[in-house]
Amino acid sequence: MTNASSSNPSLPSRHSFSLNPASWPISTKVVAVILAVSLAPMLLTAYYNTTSSLEALRDIELRSQRQIAGNVAGRIGQLLNDTRRTVAYIAAEPILSEAVEKKKDVNYKQVLGRLQKYVAVNPDVDLVIVMDEAGTAVISTEPTTLGGNYKFREYFAQAIKGRPYMTGITIGSVLAQAGVYISHPITNREGVIVGIVVVRVTSKSIGEIVEDERQTKERIGFVIDGDGVVIYHPDQTLRYKSLGTLSAATQATIAADQRFKRATIDSLGLEELDKVATGTKDAGHVRYLSGPEKAAEIAGFSPVRVNDWTVIVSSPEAYFAAPIQRQFQQVVITVVVIGAVFALLGLLFARGLVRPLNSLINAARALSRGDHEQARAKVYSRDEMGQLAETFNSMSKSVVERERERNIFGALVSPDVRDKLLAGKLQLGGEQIRVAALFSDIRGFSTISEKLSAPDIVAFLNEYLTEMTEAVKPWGGYVNNFIGDAIVVIFGAPLSAPEIEYRAVMAALAMRERLDALNVRRVEVGEAQLENGIGISTGSVVAGQIGALERCIYTVIGDAVNVAARLEALTKDVGQHILINHATFIGLRHHPEIISVALGEHIVKGRTEPVIVHAIKGVNATMVPPVALPPASVPPIVT
Repeated sequence: MTNASSSNPSLPSRHSFSLNPASWPISTKVVAVILAVSLAPMLLTAYYNTTSSLEALRDIELRSQRQIAGNVAGRIGQLLNDTRRTVAYIAAEPILSEAVEKKKDVNYKQVLGRLQKYVAVNPDVDLVIVMDEAGTAVISTEPTTLGGNYKFREYFAQAIKGRPYMTGITIGSVLAQAGVYISHPITNREGVIVGIVVVRVTSKSIGEIVEDERQTKERIGFVIDGDGVVIYHPDQTLRYKSLGTLSAATQATIAADQRFKRATIDSLGLEELDKVATGTKDAGHVRYLSGPEKAAEIAGFSPVRVNDWTVIVSSPEAYFAAPIQRQFQQVVITVVVIGAVFALLGLLFARGLVRPLNSLINAARALSRGDHEQARAKVYSRDEMGQLAETFNSMSKSVVERERERNIFGALVSPDVRDKLLAGKLQLGGEQIRVAALFSDIRGFSTISEKLSAPDIVAFLNEYLTEMTEAVKPWGGYVNNFIGDAIVVIFGAPLSAPEIEYRAVMAALAMRERLDALNVRRVEVGEAQLENGIGISTGSVVAGQIGALERCIYTVIGDAVNVAARLEALTKDVGQHILINHATFIGLRHHPEIISVALGEHIVKGRTEPVIVHAIKGVNATMVPPVALPPASVPPIVT
């Protein structure tokens, strides 16, 4: 037997190699397939597991950081609210108004002592100042502030007008201590504002709340104000810098009120974080790039409800991603080692395939040339390759026999008829038969579909039509077509069946039972109940495969089908669920258990002659029902 590579000059030489896989030696292909089948799934699975694990860890960390930020924001808000209420209580003491008005009988040492006691027992407050209506400090727990005038401060300007006020983080003008200033007006007995009291909540207390909640050293908690300026950060070099670039107007405002004692506010370049976190009203999370290295970080944030601050808790992705990535690298190394072992085994296996495959190739070429004498493969073994060679030899023999039968068949009929029969292009003709046609439709489907999306409509119809199909199946009904929300069922075609009228009516009652059960489930999930109408008509129709040469379907055409559709439409007008024509009623004469009501003659659309209509009410349970008919055997229709 001639070697395949030498018998066909178009094939590459055995020792040549090409980048085109189609020209690779069989051994190379086998090794490639083995590696792809064995190693690719491992790599894909490892990559998928790594990615999924990273996503899951990231999601857990984001939710955790958002929760921590919410806890910090809540505690800061509670601290400021509690202090605000305390300041209002202090301002309401009559002795303060008397001190501001400089009444002669006021004991200033007593007033100061009470304020100092409040500071001593409250670690979150380090300063209380009482000012008169001109903004001059008349009583202060910090002696260096006495006599100073602070009417330029916003907290004084607002409180002296009768509006309690709370600042953001502000650096004091005397001691340069950072804190939140909370002021409240002081009124005398006549209700006249005579001064204010202001309390400073220390920035340190806010920082302690942040540090107390962040849980791990990898997480960094910090607070920004409504302009995006960092007012607390464990790294003091980052305080009083903005997340993003501030506008010129904002820079001017900050420089004018000297809240941070800085002429300009530098930007940290965290524009993405600034965009979502500054001034937010809702808690959330974000992934962003930080620093010159553009390292990926994630952050959860939450607003402080009593002012415009936002608490942010962030961490680098690397701290939870690194272990997963190291594990993936170890998997890759393992896969490479396994791949080398598999490649060696694949080469040994492939060598055993080359000789029988060459035999098969030469035999196949002989068969394609019509050289049937040489179209036989040598069987080298009893394994799968040997079985393949034997199968090929049997196939070659069958081809010879089929060619002989084709020639004989062509002698009996014309070649055109023979070729169409063999190609399956001949179609079945129509036949006149008697059937019972059932037509069912959902009432108010247009109204229902207006409220649903396209996927919901499809899911809704699939559920409903599945129930209806299952209802008619035991009674031998052939589902001829689905027309939107309508279903057309034929009894008596494509195979004839006994008592088609009884089958159709029992199938209709089963459809109603299925619909009742479906409505119970829909009500339980808060969906509206469905209603349908069913029309049944018995008569003569034409049945057969109808359509074009490229596409045909088995269907029935005739007056009975049209009347069934009209009867279904009539159910709405007469207030019934199941209507049948008189021919169907006559077919039920041997089934007295079927309860029906005569509705007389009705004119239906498309017919000049009236139709005698009966309504099916159900089955009389007191009567012994007949044995259920076996379902008609309906073969599948291939179109």
